Amino acid sequence: MIAALRELTVARNGEVIIPAKPGKHSASNLCLDGLTPLIAGTFRGKRLTFSFDTGANKSDLYPPFFKAYEEEIKAKYPSLVEKITGVGRSREIIAYRVKDLVMTFSGKEARFAEIPVLSELTLDGSRYFYGNLGQDLIKQFERMTISFETMSVLFD
Repeated sequence: MIAALRELTVARNGEVIIPAKPGKHSASNLCLDGLTPLIAGTFRGKRLTFSFDTGANKSDLYPPFFKAYEEEIKAKYPSLVEKITGVGRSREIIAYRVKDLVMTFSGKEARFAEIPVLSELTLDGSRYFYGNLGQDLIKQFERMTISFETMSVLFD
């Protein structure tokens, strides 16, 4: 398992660094739900938990995020039909494309020019987490360090 590496840093240029001795980090914003990594971020002063899929090209926000900010989302953004495709099936759900959303992860500001907010459940995780974060988060930074020693994800 990757956790046996204890810590790894992935740079935007493709360089991967595995230090002999892990650093001391205090973010403690990472946990595992089985094999699914979860990351905590902050939106408007509230700590939110997201699934973290480093293989996903784009991020999505799930129904718990929609419910928490429903009035504002409905007032500012038009609804649209989003086609969700999974293994062997697809379906259409109501979604909103929120523009210029800013969140904070390990003290660093991340800006999403546009991010879909799904109003309906699509996966089991979409019931419990505020969204799924992917490469559009990671690529905003020069480096991402994952420390399994301190259970931290840090962005530089």
